[in-house]
Amino acid sequence: MKLPGNGGAWSTIKDSLVKILMVPHFSGVQRRPLNLCFNQWNMVVPPRNLVCKLHIHDNYELIAPVSGCYECSLNGSRIALKAGKMIFIQAGDSHEDYYKKGSPFVGFHFQLNDLNMGVWPHGVLDMGLPPEARVLDMRTQTWPRKIFDMIAILISKAPSKSRLSELTIDSLSNAFFWSLVSAIPENCLSPQFRNCLHDDEFRGKVLAAFEKALKLRLGVRQIASLLGMSERALDYKFANVIGASPYKAFTCYKLDKAIALLEAGSTVKEAADALGFADQFHFSKVFKRHMGLNPSSILRK
Repeated sequence: MKLPGNGGAWSTIKDSLVKILMVPHFSGVQRRPLNLCFNQWNMVVPPRNLVCKLHIHDNYELIAPVSGCYECSLNGSRIALKAGKMIFIQAGDSHEDYYKKGSPFVGFHFQLNDLNMGVWPHGVLDMGLPPEARVLDMRTQTWPRKIFDMIAILISKAPSKSRLSELTIDSLSNAFFWSLVSAIPENCLSPQFRNCLHDDEFRGKVLAAFEKALKLRLGVRQIASLLGMSERALDYKFANVIGASPYKAFTCYKLDKAIALLEAGSTVKEAADALGFADQFHFSKVFKRHMGLNPSSILRK
């Protein structure tokens, strides 16, 4: 909906929401700390013994033999995999493949983006991890293996993918990646990736606290109490993880809810009551201060 008389106001608030809690909208969003992009799965059956010359990776690749053996050189170390194992290759790695005739393998190429759609510039695994430690166990009855097997069936039976199969594979790819990462010991993950996960966990707690307190008027002390933190620790965490004060973040959360209510047909008074404002006049004052127009301007016609 384009807001009358102030088309950029709602865009400004939406931009603030993205920057504050790293989600495009607060309501109904499936949150992930990072997004997989350019997902591509390939089932490869080498027709003869081949060598894919040494190359430096720009993105990520996961390789798992289906049967037989897959061999490669990763950062100068020779590695051989049998079925049930997978190797994790990330940006910056030097890699050379040694394909064996008739030994099929599955390769998964992807890029990681942050929620502003910028390329994630850090590795998932600690760069000091020896290449041999990049070999992951894909034993049966684990969630990564179960999801991997489903994807392998889909890509083997649908060489010319329909849009529906592409969407299915995309969803399964995300489930596969995060289930795989959850099985990796935390001390094997890069410090940046660990921090990303911890920051996302904090954002999730903030969202849950804001939702729980939607009808309340919260100050720093109350928000700190909800999150089980001291006021000093809360201010520091919000400044470093969220980039806004607790009050501004909570206000933006309420404004997002207010816009949705007004567009759905709620009156200004109903929206004010639902969001815990003292009265509709206080709500209108806060709304206008941040949006530059009265809430009645966007009531559903």
